[in-house]
Amino acid sequence: QEVFDIHDIIAQVIGLLKPVQPPMIQVEFNRSPQILKLKGSKEQLLRVMQNLCQNALDAMGQAGSLRIRTENIYLDTPVGQYIEIKTGEYVKITVSDTGAGIPDSIKDKIFDPFFTTKKGSQKRGSGLGLSIVHGIVKDHGGYIDLESEVGRGTTFYVYLPIFREGAPEGV
Repeated sequence: QEVFDIHDIIAQVIGLLKPVQPPMIQVEFNRSPQILKLKGSKEQLLRVMQNLCQNALDAMGQAGSLRIRTENIYLDTPVGQYIEIKTGEYVKITVSDTGAGIPDSIKDKIFDPFFTTKKGSQKRGSGLGLSIVHGIVKDHGGYIDLESEVGRGTTFYVYLPIFREGAPEGV
């Protein structure tokens, strides 16, 4: 477990995507100037960001806009499908695309293991991507949620608890 700035990981992911990113896709990174630190596995959170961004690129095809935003927030009410959450300070990472969107009929399945919408010929993934993302976020004490509209795009919201030096663990 290490303490780190999520901006370093997001910048790394943007760099990794550059060579495979279609030229008509814009990537925008709106970073909070005073982002708080996280504690956990940098490699695992790199996988989370890489997966969400790669899925966004896949959803948009040749043109569109991928927006990544970070902010510090205080959560005291449940988010998305969560019935309860741990009240406290979180880094909120928003990953939005202008892709095809996710139909309501499958929204509640996308975090299931082996669920995929990729057709046989384009099936690069195992269908484990978002289920692994969900597991990593949960292992870090966080939450993940989404909003999507067919034809308008998808937005994922990742909430990760911040780390404060000297604060008791698990509070």
